[in-house]
Amino acid sequence: LKKTVTVSGVVSKVHWVNPHIYIEVAAKEPAATWRLEGVPVGMARKAGLSMSMLKGHGETVTIVAHPARDGTPNLGYLIKITYPDGKVFQFAADAS
Repeated sequence: LKKTVTVSGVVSKVHWVNPHIYIEVAAKEPAATWRLEGVPVGMARKAGLSMSMLKGHGETVTIVAHPARDGTPNLGYLIKITYPDGKVFQFAADAS
């Protein structure tokens, strides 16, 4: 069973690079910037996802992520991002 964290905030940066996409989320409560690793660029493109879609339009999103195994604060692996309009991008299986 892997731990997960839920973070709400605005996607402030998208690093659309290989080997994996990284996003930065400006979280509101508690105030912090989260850096999250995602899937490889090729997988994102095959799923129909673009960099601009991932960044959104400055709206508050809800992120579910696995926190860093070594305990590094505000670092993790992106599982799912949900936008206010209900759009969901699923990057990994939810922990059960």
